[in-house]
Amino acid sequence: MRVGVLGRCWQVECAMECVSSPFILSIDEPPSSFFQDHRLKPILKISQTQSLSTTWAWRIPSLLQAAPSIWCFTILLFIPESPRWLISRRRHVEAREVLALANAHGDIDSPPVTVQFKEIEDTIRFERERESSVVKALLHPSNRKRMLIVATFPIMVMLPGTNIVQFYFGEMMSSAGITDPTTQLQINIILTSFTLVVAVAASWFADKTGRKKLCASSLTGGTIALFVLAGLTAVYGTRGNKSGIYGTIAMIFIYNATHAWGITPLTVLYPPEVLSFDIRAVGMGIYTLVTKLCGLFVAMVIPFGMEAIGWKVYIVNGSVDVLMVFFVLFVWVETRGLTLEEVDRVFDGVKHSDVPDLEAVKVGVGKDVEVIDGTTVTQQQVEVGTKEEY
Repeated sequence: MRVGVLGRCWQVECAMECVSSPFILSIDEPPSSFFQDHRLKPILKISQTQSLSTTWAWRIPSLLQAAPSIWCFTILLFIPESPRWLISRRRHVEAREVLALANAHGDIDSPPVTVQFKEIEDTIRFERERESSVVKALLHPSNRKRMLIVATFPIMVMLPGTNIVQFYFGEMMSSAGITDPTTQLQINIILTSFTLVVAVAASWFADKTGRKKLCASSLTGGTIALFVLAGLTAVYGTRGNKSGIYGTIAMIFIYNATHAWGITPLTVLYPPEVLSFDIRAVGMGIYTLVTKLCGLFVAMVIPFGMEAIGWKVYIVNGSVDVLMVFFVLFVWVETRGLTLEEVDRVFDGVKHSDVPDLEAVKVGVGKDVEVIDGTTVTQQQVEVGTKEEY
């Protein structure tokens, strides 16, 4: 009974986190990798409690996982509200202050702040005038493509193979010939620590390459690792060959590295970037729903597959990953270097504001922007790069 109640509370917390966090992150869009630390701490504690014969062997690691949530809640109290939400509620002064903190070191009169404020204000006004309801907004052709991308991205996050490594690591190790629980736990600790380091490094370099290239390369690397992992497990899984076992472990590390480097930062970056303000809440709700459904699939289907066909599951998973790569290359749009309002140009063919692009103003192209009453800028032509340049 207690476990059931705690489970329900955890599910509600995760759902709220998945929907709300990307909104806050989209203010200045810092990539996230700290959930890897959330996984590392309980694993480290398990290594110290596995020898306990009481129920505290699992209670201590479970309680330990509350620490990151408390930490995040405390930090959340000091994070400002989304400037787009503030502008939609006509709280303009607060919105300019937040934009100034994110783009101009607190200077609310700087050109970047003025330009982005006007850009957001114009876009929200356009969306209000174009549709009168969320349903009508979702029926717009460009928004249907946005929703297609957002609804399918959780499949790439949850089902490329990463959850097989996370949830069925013991079975993978046993298939590779490593059956000692202590050895499995030690490898798991090292693997999670390694993944954390890769994820943190990736968070610093996520904006160095385009979103499509980052996701496609991550999926491609993971696919290759899964195929090699399947071959090594098939050949050396029951032979006790040390070289084969080490090679299998190496492939698991390589797979986790490819996922942490590309997919992990994009989980909170890409969905809010492709969704316009009028459908962002609904879109993130659908994103969360599909994510949970994929988790249910992993929990209810993968165990039967592992039991029935063993290492062949990696072949099936890798083959599906190939389809994911083609989907990213031919359906995704590039959003790197664009504000959330400038992304409209990619989907609609036009930006719904006549102000210069923010990046152009930051690098000095828009130095002659005229500020009127602190909120309005004059219309001017600014030459921007093509989509391929981002």
